[in-house]
Amino acid sequence: MMTVNLSSKKSIHFLGIGGSGMSPLAGAILAKGWLVSGTDIMSSSITDMLTKKGAKIFFSHHLSNLDGAQVVVVSTAISEDNIEYIYAKKQGLLILRRVEMLDYLMNDAAHRIAVAGTHGKTTSSGFMATVLESMGCKPSFIIGSMVNNLQSSFAIQKSDYFVAEADESDGSFLSLHPNFGILTNIEEEHMNYFKTVENLKHHFSQFILGVIDRKGVVAVNGDDGLCLELSKPFDSERVKTFGLKKGCDYQARKLMFSASGVSFDVYQGTQYLGLIRICQFGTHNVYNALGCLVIGLSLGFSFEEIKKGLALFEGTKRRMQPRGEAKGVHVYDDYGHHPTEIKTTLSGVKSCLDKRLICIFQPHRYTRTRDFLGDFATSFLAADLVVICDVYAAGETPISGIHSGILAQLVQSNIKGDVLFIPNKEDIVTILRPKLQPGDVVITMGAGDIWKIGPKLVTALQDT
Repeated sequence: MMTVNLSSKKSIHFLGIGGSGMSPLAGAILAKGWLVSGTDIMSSSITDMLTKKGAKIFFSHHLSNLDGAQVVVVSTAISEDNIEYIYAKKQGLLILRRVEMLDYLMNDAAHRIAVAGTHGKTTSSGFMATVLESMGCKPSFIIGSMVNNLQSSFAIQKSDYFVAEADESDGSFLSLHPNFGILTNIEEEHMNYFKTVENLKHHFSQFILGVIDRKGVVAVNGDDGLCLELSKPFDSERVKTFGLKKGCDYQARKLMFSASGVSFDVYQGTQYLGLIRICQFGTHNVYNALGCLVIGLSLGFSFEEIKKGLALFEGTKRRMQPRGEAKGVHVYDDYGHHPTEIKTTLSGVKSCLDKRLICIFQPHRYTRTRDFLGDFATSFLAADLVVICDVYAAGETPISGIHSGILAQLVQSNIKGDVLFIPNKEDIVTILRPKLQPGDVVITMGAGDIWKIGPKLVTALQDT
């Protein structure tokens, strides 16, 4: 366990306070009654929320921002030449990585549940927090996006339960000390850190081993090749597999898709446990729900209790979030920016809604566009119309020969429907609106600022 003692430290400064990983931590510290300050490069609805809760936030880096700070929490986005970071080191302030602060907050809970994996972490964490809340457990949680039905991305409560989304992007998730874990899936992502597949596998193997060493249980996606490979050497009493295939300890069968979500039967081996209904679209959310079911059962809760909690989950912000409806056109927004996320989400929506599907996609980062160009080309097969705009750089320098026009050509060669390349996203509403029909489902998709187009499109349709 973490040995840092913060009992005398009541003033915390966050570098990168507006980020999806840092802002829930800052909110949690505020909820404990501590003083919170922070610096970020721009204001947002998240920084506005933290300000209203009492945080003092600066939007340019100055040494005076650290006046009175006893601890500095640093996000992975902060470089070592940041002037506030350098100053904090010179002043001898206690500097913690984001994950170290998260581990400190989790430390008091008897049941510490960490959700790890390449995709599905946020949704699975939201499912888990909702299940525990529905049973009166009052869990603490730190999640990378707002849970719609809980109206927050964080909570610090007097509870034996703590749910945390474990970010693997820089390997720091191994600094957490969970005694229950969910491993959603493993894919070659964040390879700028991991470098090799073997190192990627080693990290997730250590995650499993850590939970086992703490006498806990890990729920592992048994349909995912790498997850299954890593789980095999370990004690089957501590590692439980879930999935749709035979051989999983917990299996979903008879999936039924509808406009209200998915329902499925659950078996533990040959024993029928019952029927589960969730409000989310797609097979991938069946996996997310199954992982939480396994942990819930391992914690001693009944199938019926967990079933009720899973049905109450209403999703998280920017994960198939409804943005409005007008003239019979339903508009959603989704954070998906990796080829697997895009393909899984679109196919899930298509299978549930069976409507004409329009995807407005904003590629995220030139490096990701380059590295996954071939995979992106086949990620939109479920869409009837794809709109692609310019790359959201996220601070990166453009790469010669890598741009959205090439991606649009590749996607067009792989799907039956049409592809529109509209470089300036501000032109999308004007060009797309006349092409929409009652019953259409539109999804804005990407990790940048493409979400802003959804409300504008709804307004334009209302004014038609």
